[in-house]
Amino acid sequence: MNEQFAVKLNELRLAYLQRLPHQVNALIDDYNLLGVHWDPRLASALLLKLHTLKGSSGTFGFKYFCHAVAEFESKLKLFHASTAELSMQESPIEQFRPLLQEVLQAMQQAQHEWVAQVTPKAIAAEEPTTDVSTDANSTEVVQSAIVTTEKKPAHNPVLFLIDNDVTQGEILRANLTEFGFYVHYFNDLTSLADALEFQRPDICIIDLHLPNCSEDDIFSKVVAFTQHQIPVIVLSASGQFQQRIKAVRAKAQAYFTKPVKMNELVAKLRHLLDFEPKKPFRVLMIDDQESILNYHQHLFSSHGIECRTTQQPELMLELLRDFEPDLFILDYHLPQFNGAELASMLRQIPAYEATPIVFLTGEKADSLKSDLVEIGSDDVIGKDLGADKFVSQVISRIKRGKKLRMLMQQDSLTQLLNHGYIQSLARQMFSHAKRAKTSCSFVMIDLDHFKMVNDRFGHSCGDRVIVALTQMLQQRLRQSDGIGRYGGEEFLVLMPDTDLATAHRLVSKLLQQFSQLKFFERNIEFHASFSAGISCASDWNSAQICLERADQALYQAKKSGRNRVEIACSPTVDPSLA
Repeated sequence: MNEQFAVKLNELRLAYLQRLPHQVNALIDDYNLLGVHWDPRLASALLLKLHTLKGSSGTFGFKYFCHAVAEFESKLKLFHASTAELSMQESPIEQFRPLLQEVLQAMQQAQHEWVAQVTPKAIAAEEPTTDVSTDANSTEVVQSAIVTTEKKPAHNPVLFLIDNDVTQGEILRANLTEFGFYVHYFNDLTSLADALEFQRPDICIIDLHLPNCSEDDIFSKVVAFTQHQIPVIVLSASGQFQQRIKAVRAKAQAYFTKPVKMNELVAKLRHLLDFEPKKPFRVLMIDDQESILNYHQHLFSSHGIECRTTQQPELMLELLRDFEPDLFILDYHLPQFNGAELASMLRQIPAYEATPIVFLTGEKADSLKSDLVEIGSDDVIGKDLGADKFVSQVISRIKRGKKLRMLMQQDSLTQLLNHGYIQSLARQMFSHAKRAKTSCSFVMIDLDHFKMVNDRFGHSCGDRVIVALTQMLQQRLRQSDGIGRYGGEEFLVLMPDTDLATAHRLVSKLLQQFSQLKFFERNIEFHASFSAGISCASDWNSAQICLERADQALYQAKKSGRNRVEIACSPTVDPSLA
């Protein structure tokens, strides 16, 4: 083997080792799902992952790991062949847990051997600088591992779930997985300590009742996590004051009593992970002096604020076609127009009736304020105000205005856009798609048999189902997609730059994931589903017709048996032939 190839091979082996934990995590996910319910198809998928790992690990020379994976694959394959035709109420997968543990240990050994023998400097930054004990009662277990592991990006959140109740733990893990979280389940602190050597969670969810641990032991772990900026959510069968005050003192971010209400837990997770879309603030500025516009454009840019400018007020409406500002800055004195006239014009446009308007003037600001407030101005600022104070005032007014518009636009239950505003957004996206000659899919979604849920379990339970679907849509769709509650149990999703085939595939996957969620009410488990209809802006002449066609496709999905997705026929297709 020449030296150049040896160097390249070591690079490839290192890259393989860095990917290996993700591949093993995928094994664990399938294994845990099989623990909830034995599914021959999922068992086949697990076998395929094992077979792939066996081949790749052997290629890169990780013999001990390859042997552990091969042993697992061989025994699971024999069992799978003998039970493929059986329908089992209880999953038999637990008997293979020792083999899975051997795979995990073999992975750890491969990583440690690499550190010691091959490229210690390359891995040093990835490895703990302190020996990590697996003593379940050692707070240092958490501290030493946390200090040197790297946090996953927020868009791919990793949750560590520690719960002694295997059945409830697996149900919770499966439900959170359907919402798009990457969940690792442990039933004791020892296995948690092992995992912390290789991965840092974004959030830890921990039960207060674990084997061989007192509450004080567990709260010491909570303290260790929070000291290293890992949020902790505490679960307990008890909601007593003493346990809750201990959680507060340990800096836990939340405390949920069992059985956990999934919509409340997901809402808290989204809040902690800061999943809400973060877009730069937008300002539209009109002034007759180019130097003033250039100055403020650079000033705003340095603070992460997107600013568009014009010296020609008559271009204002054209600019608004593709740019929706969070705040307007108008010069009071313009050569041909009065700034107050522009403000009055903006207030006549429904989309901007609550958008803040600030006037810039070289005169004394106080002398103009009373007159301009009457036409809807939010403030008058002198041009001589210092840069930092000016930006601070602009940001403050933008935030206040966004909060006001949010209250006006949001549905009170789901915090999605309400009926009026999702329709307005649909018209905007339709127009943009037509101008840009791109696709934009409209998706109408309606929960199936929702009246039966309300009648059987009550409206509060029905609300939880609505919120669960809301959270799944928020979690699974892009930030650029529009989501609104169209009415009752009906939703409208707007998917820019998405053709019908892609939209159908994405919504079908969402449908499958949502139908797998488990809901509990009065100790009764039930599932919910939805139907959907899709149309595309490129096929129709107006946003209203596009919405109607999506609604007709939804009706067809309901008529065809529910729990399915239908695509609206394009105007060139004879519906009888579709």
